[in-house]
Amino acid sequence: MKLGYAFEIVVTVPDLRQSLQFYEKLGYKQLTDTTSPTQHDALLTDGMILLSLRVGSAWKTILTYFAENIAEKVDGFERLGVSFDEKHETGGKITGATLTDPNGLQVDLIQAAPSQVPTLLRKPISKAGHFAELSIETEDVRKSLDFWTKLGFEPTEHMPASPDSWASIADGLLMLGIYVKGYCPHIIKTPSITYFDAEAAQRIRKLKEEGMTFVQEIPGENGETGNAVAQAPEGQLLFLFGT
Repeated sequence: MKLGYAFEIVVTVPDLRQSLQFYEKLGYKQLTDTTSPTQHDALLTDGMILLSLRVGSAWKTILTYFAENIAEKVDGFERLGVSFDEKHETGGKITGATLTDPNGLQVDLIQAAPSQVPTLLRKPISKAGHFAELSIETEDVRKSLDFWTKLGFEPTEHMPASPDSWASIADGLLMLGIYVKGYCPHIIKTPSITYFDAEAAQRIRKLKEEGMTFVQEIPGENGETGNAVAQAPEGQLLFLFGT
């Protein structure tokens, strides 16, 4: 079983205008002529993912999946031992559900027809490069793996033979990188939006020339910044890493 046919990353922001300016500076494009099945204040894309900015008192990032048969999915996942925090009903039928991964990441399932969700180009358009994964920090990699594999995620080609320090899994739509606390040589928040690109150093240099500042820079082989961490005004971290 899979969680759904599409997903979006929902980020709550105290100041919509300030956050919107940040993501647009990074090359995200606002989608203004589309209808989303969830309420949002601004819907953007980097060509590969949907990012919904929603006004809220403090930063929080939610992973939302869209599906047409939520009731069946909830029943199937419960049979696999998945526990839901909440179930939402409309007309006596489950049309939404919420669960939380072992590291505090909220996952929402929402009933929606494909026509209600914007179709993506599946081509990177942002200045950050190629969206790679959502990065998660954990106390226990194997416990996190147990949670996500029940939701249809499977090991990728990058998965280490012994996933004690980190793991790489995907469900055909999204890749997750799961890292034990202290493993990453850079700051990390759950979840962090991660980009990998062979030209990361050049992309970072260009963004700096355009006025973007980074909260952490990691030198590459030639001394130039090869990897960098950007932080949106609301607190969301975005990794721009070289391959």
